[in-house]
Amino acid sequence: MKRGRARCECEKPGAVRSGVLGIIAGGPDEKGRRYVERCDLCLRFKTDNDGGSEYARIMGGSSGLDAEGRAVWSPK
Repeated sequence: MKRGRARCECEKPGAVRSGVLGIIAGGPDEKGRRYVERCDLCLRFKTDNDGGSEYARIMGGSSGLDAEGRAVWSPK
């Protein structure tokens, strides 16, 4: 039996899986916003902000940095 490649943390089911490879996202807040980060294991994106931009491109909505410099995605 052939084994597939090991799954990265961003691909495993669970609370942090965003549905986009290379991106980990927290659960939505009361306004539907999610903090997003690049996956530090597979490094598909250079920065969290790049990951947030890709997440917004795929999922719709918008992405930017909050006052603390964290990438945050908004559905609107």
